[in-house]
Amino acid sequence: STWGPLLSMKHLLLTAVLLVTSTCAFGALLGIDFGSQWGKVSLVKPGVPMDVVLNVESKRKTPTSFTFHEELVLVGDPATNLASRFPSKVLSTPQQLLGQPLDGELVKHWRAANPHAALFADPERATVSFRFPDVINETLTIEEVTSIMFGYFKAVASSFA
Repeated sequence: STWGPLLSMKHLLLTAVLLVTSTCAFGALLGIDFGSQWGKVSLVKPGVPMDVVLNVESKRKTPTSFTFHEELVLVGDPATNLASRFPSKVLSTPQQLLGQPLDGELVKHWRAANPHAALFADPERATVSFRFPDVINETLTIEEVTSIMFGYFKAVASSFA
């Protein structure tokens, strides 16, 4: 076809014009590897090579543990360190329960590994919720717990940036 080379030239010219006239936005990019047992945070900024962010304990990996202790929210190593003294207060790897029904097989296996956790069914969706009666007088859904953990990872990245 006689139009093939002409169309290719038009596309090339249009691409060149867009590249020359476009404005570039530079900002940081946050990456969270939220695994089943560990979480890692990486930060990419213009002019800085990508790196895994160190947490407050100067470690690259953060255990995915969560607790309330003395009205503080603890995520990672501080929560894991309390598990031996207060096993009923610490949730280890709770994100594995996202989207799972309370009577599901995965929840049964998780309960066997975390026998002290206070699990309840969310009344609206029948998914997993937790209670921390010693500290707060409310039930948190698994999504709320996961959101708090993501907030911790974001704060770690912000302190690194």
